[in-house]
Amino acid sequence: ALDHFAFNGERSAELWSQRYYEDTTLWGGPGHPVFLSLGGEGPVGGPPSGLQRELAATRRAALISLEHRFYGESRPTADMSSTALRHLSAEQALADAAQFVEWWSASHSSPDSAWVAWGGSYSGQLAAWLRLRYPAS
Repeated sequence: ALDHFAFNGERSAELWSQRYYEDTTLWGGPGHPVFLSLGGEGPVGGPPSGLQRELAATRRAALISLEHRFYGESRPTADMSSTALRHLSAEQALADAAQFVEWWSASHSSPDSAWVAWGGSYSGQLAAWLRLRYPAS
């Protein structure tokens, strides 16, 4: 949703696609963890690698990178006007992540998989806030 906090009629009319990358080659399937790398102030270029991939191998976890709204290819509006940018906020980004977790879990039949979110700098703060604001995600 463009605005997760709008009234239901407004929210359903304004949908957009958020870019993400996934690597499920190490994933043990439903019930195994999902590692979510939250994007920050730039485009996302692929699924997590390095230490995150090493940890995923030991836990049989899926690896996902979720691009932040208004960065990279994740453009929820046609322009970057001040009117459009009113939808660029940490609260909207957190709701995007929570909605993504719900969608991905349902589409992979894995409602019981634990999600571990991380990031660096701003996106690290988003990961902490996600845990506080949406603890079921």
